[in-house]
Amino acid sequence: MGDILTQTGGTGATGDLTTAIGNNRLSVLCGGSDGTVSTAIVTDVIESAESDALSILGPGFNTSAASSKTVVKHQTKLIAVYYAYCRVPEFRNAQGETIVAPQYNKAIERLKDIAKGERDMGDETATGKSAVRGGIVNYSTKAFIVETAESSTGPTGGF
Repeated sequence: MGDILTQTGGTGATGDLTTAIGNNRLSVLCGGSDGTVSTAIVTDVIESAESDALSILGPGFNTSAASSKTVVKHQTKLIAVYYAYCRVPEFRNAQGETIVAPQYNKAIERLKDIAKGERDMGDETATGKSAVRGGIVNYSTKAFIVETAESSTGPTGGF
């Protein structure tokens, strides 16, 4: 746990899931026998979400790049919230789906778009390495230019 998201358990639980849904709801979804947020359950939920996100993004994706960190973290958080809700049957709709399934589905699609280089990754104004499989991004035009050369430094990625 912790490649993308962080969270603690116990009575004073803090972290990304607390920010997303609050400790009261989190203790219902991922509660331990003492009624507080279970560190073990939260760890499992986050590891599952991060595993999903990283498997979609692929091995060449840099989760620490400033241009991708916020976007990927948000999508991974939505996936983690989905897994937390999956644990409790009371939070299902009439079709038996977890009530946060639409947000989960959108997060998965956004991650797929990121992996394909079809999603805007931020508002940076300098050109730098893309988080998408080592390509180049011209942030000023928000256009992805994927190339094989590692030494390109121009604003158009060497083209």
